[in-house]
Amino acid sequence: MIELLNVGDRVQIGSYRVFSRFRGATAFVRDEGSDLAVVVEESKGAGPCQIVVRGCDLNAIGRLEVCPDRVILDGATMEIRRRYHSRLRIDGSRPAGIHRNLHALGAALIESAPARSMIFLPGSGSAFEAALARRFRHGIGLLLAGRLESGARAIAGLGFGLTPSGDDFLAGLLLGMYGAGAPSLERRRVYQAARSSNAFSDSLLRCAADGCCIEPAQSLIHAVFAGTEAQVARHATRLSAVGASSGADLAAGLYSYLASSGAKHVLGARRAKEISPGREPWVGIPNWRAGPSLFSQRSRAGLLSDAPPGLPLWENRRAPGRIRGGSIRTSPGVLS
Repeated sequence: MIELLNVGDRVQIGSYRVFSRFRGATAFVRDEGSDLAVVVEESKGAGPCQIVVRGCDLNAIGRLEVCPDRVILDGATMEIRRRYHSRLRIDGSRPAGIHRNLHALGAALIESAPARSMIFLPGSGSAFEAALARRFRHGIGLLLAGRLESGARAIAGLGFGLTPSGDDFLAGLLLGMYGAGAPSLERRRVYQAARSSNAFSDSLLRCAADGCCIEPAQSLIHAVFAGTEAQVARHATRLSAVGASSGADLAAGLYSYLASSGAKHVLGARRAKEISPGREPWVGIPNWRAGPSLFSQRSRAGLLSDAPPGLPLWENRRAPGRIRGGSIRTSPGVLS
């Protein structure tokens, strides 16, 4: 018997057909439009566009219909009793606490991120690897310098995986922007510049621009803003286990934005709105220090020594010597 556990709040009403299948998941696309709904097994957890079920042979289902109060899978009707609310809710934050939590996040990522995460860009190897690292460094430098469209275009679609590492990174950056209170227009600029024909990437980025994400990412972000270092470490490890490298790459984008000096101003603006009348405003965050810059550490290969601050990329001490496969979106001549 199929049991419906929860439905994401971004799942649209309508009839859906199978789009693709993966281990533990079947993705559907709406008959009218390009909206995705992904039916997943319980171990995958909740997400904005996910329908979590138990006791279902995901390889056998062929049709999905979503109604306001029920879900129908191949004729089996299930009442919607629980919704997953995917939008971030940042009620308050403390500058000292965020700084400590960023240290905890960086340390946890170094320990738990998979070898192919962009946290561990290779320090040596093929021309492909060097071009990949160069494009990431260039694009992220543009983003952290405030050149949002140029930076997003430079790394959108870049890297490995169903949702390439560059898209996962941009999703994390967008979630960091949302959590810190960056204007919606700036988030929209990043999303528009990074829009993709990859349905999964486009859905991920569109949700992130609106502050919506899977449960492990939501728990981590809430912990960074208002939790303890131990909570941050625990949730960072959980998120790093999502996908081949998607969770870790998303966390890298989150870290990079919050650790950059540019986050100082939007965090200050958010805090100024939260304080009660008569209290000293925090708009300037006079004691703020940009988060620990893992990216500025010098690797033994020297690849990262001239990189901009804020991005947690270290020499990959665990990755294989050469990357075999993957894709990189480049302009002509970048590999020459």
